[in-house]
Amino acid sequence: MSKIVLFCFVILLSFAANIALAQDLKTTVGNNKELDSLRKKEEGAKDSVVYNAKYIRFTKLALSKDSIVLLPLDTSTANIQNYSPLMQPKHPAITTGSMGQAARPLLYEPSRRIGFDQGYHSLDYYALTPEDIIYYQARSPFTSLYLISAGQKEQLFRGIHSQNIKKNWNAGFNFNRGDSRGFYSRQRGDNLNIALFSWYQSPSKRYNMWASVIFNTIRAYENGSVRSDSSIFLSGYDKISRDAEATRLTSARNLYRKNTVFLKQTYYVGRIDSATTINGSVLPTNKITYTVEYNNDSYDFSKNEDDDHTAIPRALIKGDGLRDSVFTNDSTHVQHIKNEFIYSFFLRTKNSAVIKNELKLDAGIRHDYYQYRSLGARSKGSVYEDRSFGFQNLSLLGSLGYRFTSNIDLNLDVQQIFQGRNAGDFLYEAKSRIALSRAIGRIELGAYLQNQSPSEIFNYFNGNHYTWSNPDLKNTKVANLSFSYINDKLMLEAGAKYFLTSNYLYFGANTATP
Repeated sequence: MSKIVLFCFVILLSFAANIALAQDLKTTVGNNKELDSLRKKEEGAKDSVVYNAKYIRFTKLALSKDSIVLLPLDTSTANIQNYSPLMQPKHPAITTGSMGQAARPLLYEPSRRIGFDQGYHSLDYYALTPEDIIYYQARSPFTSLYLISAGQKEQLFRGIHSQNIKKNWNAGFNFNRGDSRGFYSRQRGDNLNIALFSWYQSPSKRYNMWASVIFNTIRAYENGSVRSDSSIFLSGYDKISRDAEATRLTSARNLYRKNTVFLKQTYYVGRIDSATTINGSVLPTNKITYTVEYNNDSYDFSKNEDDDHTAIPRALIKGDGLRDSVFTNDSTHVQHIKNEFIYSFFLRTKNSAVIKNELKLDAGIRHDYYQYRSLGARSKGSVYEDRSFGFQNLSLLGSLGYRFTSNIDLNLDVQQIFQGRNAGDFLYEAKSRIALSRAIGRIELGAYLQNQSPSEIFNYFNGNHYTWSNPDLKNTKVANLSFSYINDKLMLEAGAKYFLTSNYLYFGANTATP
């Protein structure tokens, strides 16, 4: 009898333990917030986290020079009216009236590049560069579609898709298409930008890799203006359809292709001062940066018609004694490989809440290799011009930054080419930012000195309609001082710039030669 009672007691004890264990497991499952969404769905619970735009952060190469600064998405419609790259308030441009056509800055904005330059920049407004790529950290797939349409007169589409492959690895692509047909025949610009990009960050946040592959195809058609340009002020002219008017050129066009493969890697060496700051950046004490970039660019002008020589002059007799007044195909091809290595050292206080007396020092070297080729082709495949050469440049890079407080900083940058075809070129730049307060605003001061080699298009050109050779051109020198006052609260920005330029190069209005 005692054995039976003992057996029943054991059975009841086991049953009670199972009930208690099941109750505890149910309670644990219901309260465990670290289980994934699929497990919660199986258990009947709802996922409490809804991923929306506020969980997406982005950065650019310009925001990763010191530490990586992550910014939230701007989901407002601010500045949506300034969709065209030609209609930017801070950088207005001179245009021919249509997006996609040749343009240049309205204000004097000299290029700050040093070293070799091919000289073709009239369509640079529409090209996508590695500095334009936005890199994301997206907990859920992110897609942005942007469309501006004014019928066939002007259309612009921008598409972005990005998603995390892993928690610390993001990839995506850009697709931009602009098509502007204008009002007159062949007043058309057709631009296509495609980019693939990826950003990988190690779990420790010490190693970062940014990679992008960019393809730019930019077409700008030329009409040489209308033939009856003197009749535009006559009565009844407004009744004539613009696209029906005869133009001086009917087959001419410019075709620019700019393709880029870009890879940048950084590694934080030694101690990291803080895990994260408010804006999501990591503060290193030592950093190694290596960048490799390959560019394959081509610039082509072609036409296939016998024009009246009023838009462009009559074709020249070339060295082979022939003249082709109908067919023109002048092209330039440039291949460029850049390798850059920079070591960065940071010295700052350990208290990251209020950063004072922060010192940054960069030292690096850059190697540039160029392969240049210009071609002048005839309709049957023969060439009257085939010029090519290759060379390399070595540059020293340096940067010194000092932050007195979180509101005052000073930055000095040095670029000096010390060996190669463009040895002697330099760019010395100084910047300072003084933040007074959120209500009063901030002041930005700047200055730079530049010594720049002439662009290759000024040195030599041998096309079907123009030819020149200027081997003795002097370097262009620029000295600049700038002052800006910015008040974000009042949405006000005002400033002044002073330029002192010597040996400035440009094309003449009548001769179209340097």
